[in-house]
Amino acid sequence: MIKKHFDSVDEMTYTTLSNHKPEDFDIFWKNQIDEIKDINPKIKLEKAFEDDFERATYYHLYFESFDNSKIHCKYLKPKTDKNTPLVIIFHGYPGATRSYFEYSSFLDQGIAVLAMDCRGQGGRSLGMQAPKLNMGPTVSGHIIDGLFGKKEDLFYINIFKDAFLSVNVGKNLKNIDKDKIYLAGSSQGGGISIVTAALHEDVKKVYLLYPFLTDYRKVFELDYDEIAYEGLRYYSRWFDPQGKHLEETFSKLDYIDAANFASKIKAPVIYGISLADEIIPPEVQFAVFNEIKSKKKLYQFKGFGHEKICDMEDYAIAFFNDNKSINDGIKIKCEEKDKNFSYKLISNGNDRLMIYLNQTIDMGAHYLRRFSNLNMDSISYEFTNDAELDKDNIEYLLSKYNDNYREIYIIAHRELCSFAIDLANKYDIKALILQGMTFDKEIIDKAKSIKSEVLMASCGLDFMEDMEITKEVSDSIEKSKLIYYPKYEYERINDYEDEKMAFLNKLIRGENINE
Repeated sequence: MIKKHFDSVDEMTYTTLSNHKPEDFDIFWKNQIDEIKDINPKIKLEKAFEDDFERATYYHLYFESFDNSKIHCKYLKPKTDKNTPLVIIFHGYPGATRSYFEYSSFLDQGIAVLAMDCRGQGGRSLGMQAPKLNMGPTVSGHIIDGLFGKKEDLFYINIFKDAFLSVNVGKNLKNIDKDKIYLAGSSQGGGISIVTAALHEDVKKVYLLYPFLTDYRKVFELDYDEIAYEGLRYYSRWFDPQGKHLEETFSKLDYIDAANFASKIKAPVIYGISLADEIIPPEVQFAVFNEIKSKKKLYQFKGFGHEKICDMEDYAIAFFNDNKSINDGIKIKCEEKDKNFSYKLISNGNDRLMIYLNQTIDMGAHYLRRFSNLNMDSISYEFTNDAELDKDNIEYLLSKYNDNYREIYIIAHRELCSFAIDLANKYDIKALILQGMTFDKEIIDKAKSIKSEVLMASCGLDFMEDMEITKEVSDSIEKSKLIYYPKYEYERINDYEDEKMAFLNKLIRGENINE
């Protein structure tokens, strides 16, 4: 049986690539880029939110690509007349750009963001497909799309060219420092970042996490051709059941294999490997890292699969800002009055405080920095295995900081949603944001007496949520907004992230949340 979980890259036996670089690979891609490298695409900017934000502007940016496709990006710009660095972000497969709120963490450090939606996937980009415009997203099969045509017809050829042009767009935006254009991507976004960094000389730094679109042959050999790579398996089953044409297939895919671009990267790279990844083989991740010849640093994450890795996110800001100590002092050990626990604090001298409560994940500094853009300091408590002790510690923190801030806000998940309502009855809490609620009937009467403004997300596929009780709790609260997501489980929801940001901004501006 093939090993899929590792303790270290030192254990890996497959540290070289199985893919083959075609003899005409370099000239093929030179020709592709020569045709588009001087294009400065026309852009159109639209405000993403009705309300203004004090510290940043949020846009939908559309640019016209080489084939007249309409490519959509999220563009986030700090409100400053100074030139700022720009990080261009490519998203995972086969999704879309993440929320404006999530990307706001970069704004706190004076970095603008341009996040591109890949054509034909889950975002707003519309790709040209002769003879008409492709008006809707597709959700799988992109690796093999175009295999029956010429290599120029492969789906990812167009995405790679769009990504190249996104750098042209970014460096020509107003008040962007052309010498500080960075790339960031995880999974598919990592693969696209590898290709773009190899093709575009203006890229100065690259952040990569478990890159996808790499070494299709090895993925196929290791039986990882499922989920993200499932197109390889279906193509083999449907069109080549005896495997007679595998060499022909992979020889064409070699032209869109990000591993073949890795050695061409000139910019410094930080690279994260998830050692228990069952979607992107850790062996392939490591083999691609070994192909990179520029200055690079490897981070290994034992026990992590294809998932959010907060520590890697924290490394990004330090890397882009050349500030190794940027996260120093954020984690605080509390040993006062027989207390023994830890928490993270982002303090910028604001008079509002956000307290983030989630037992399922220990959020990093990068996550908390999104609140700074709303003029909020933020705290994230690190949970133990003792629920009652945790509640005592959280309340101790609240009492400790209560007098230091004009307004206190709380984000809570799961059973902590009820606890947040209890806290709102004891303290002057400005607002609660709740998700993944596990309410019981007893909380309904408590909810009637709170004065906090409340935003709640109810998910139709969350097996732990009783939606009837959720509705009763929401109806019991004087100032409450409940948003229903019928096809979501307990998970990150892009729409809800932006709803949170808009909700908090309205409160800060003194506006009615239901208007």
